[in-house]
Amino acid sequence: MVMLLTCLSFTCSTTYIIILLVKFSQSTLMWIFQKEVFSLYYNLSSFGSKVKQIRKKLSLTQSDVSKSTHISENTLCRIELGQVLPKHDTLDLLSAVLHTDLNTLLLEHRIDNYKNFREIEKQIWNTIELRDYKELNVVAKHLTELLDTNMNEYYSIRCRQLLLYVEGVIIRNTDHDYSLAIDRLITALKLSICDYEVDNYETYKYKAFDLLLLMNVAVNILATNKDKGYHILLFCYNFYNEHIPNAHLGLYEKICVNLSSLSYDLGLYKDALEYSSAGIEYCQKHRIYNFIGVLYIVKGACEQILGKETAFKTLLAGKHFLELADQHETLRDVVIQCKALYDIDL
Repeated sequence: MVMLLTCLSFTCSTTYIIILLVKFSQSTLMWIFQKEVFSLYYNLSSFGSKVKQIRKKLSLTQSDVSKSTHISENTLCRIELGQVLPKHDTLDLLSAVLHTDLNTLLLEHRIDNYKNFREIEKQIWNTIELRDYKELNVVAKHLTELLDTNMNEYYSIRCRQLLLYVEGVIIRNTDHDYSLAIDRLITALKLSICDYEVDNYETYKYKAFDLLLLMNVAVNILATNKDKGYHILLFCYNFYNEHIPNAHLGLYEKICVNLSSLSYDLGLYKDALEYSSAGIEYCQKHRIYNFIGVLYIVKGACEQILGKETAFKTLLAGKHFLELADQHETLRDVVIQCKALYDIDL
């Protein structure tokens, strides 16, 4: 299963085309939703916010609640931030102090039709990999049908965001209407970030899926404005490093692929070397191998241009990982480009 990096990245200019095709599994993308949105069938973020609201209404600090329940402040903080699914006995203790049945409140934040959504989501990632945009339209209709069912507001927003993301992918790859694709992505961002304006992208806080949307905005902008697209990708890179937990697999390596490739295309070889190296380190740490071959190739190309002795060894590593991932079309193009540009036989 091979796809162009059209929905998640871009192709460099004809002068420096290195990366054309990449194969990757659906699991890397699935991680973006898993922990952030649908932790164990509950909307923990909304539940935690409600608990915090109840506590503040009673004029209690986290320290006050901790002393009364013997639950650590750290645990209380994590519950209010939606980072953990609390045990029922923990909720019982908190319920007594907050004068609210938190077990019942948690049930009110349960996500219905979760399994149906996961199946549709899985179909979407599979279909995007296959570049079957006709079938993607069909799968998107299933998501639309799910929106007509009874669900809580938070769940509805996430479904609509995914639908808009899919529409953006289809528009970009079938109609090549980058402006309309951007409109879809920004509409999706506005569902989770009120009054979102892409010109002010640096002023907002993003969750993992929001950052994926912004990255794709940058990818579409590259078609008409490389400089602006570059700065948005750079922002995504820095924001992820500062604010997104490492548990969100499937996003960081794509940012590194996009940013290092574009930096290479712009002649920013030292920067491209930095971003590709960061991506490689991340992939090695988390044992992600779908993009590591591409990252090694970008790194090796930069090292070759910068006159580093490690260039050939790095390129060979890239070849090795491309072979392991069965990315034969990408490898074929890399071999041709290395010979044409650097007179290197891989």
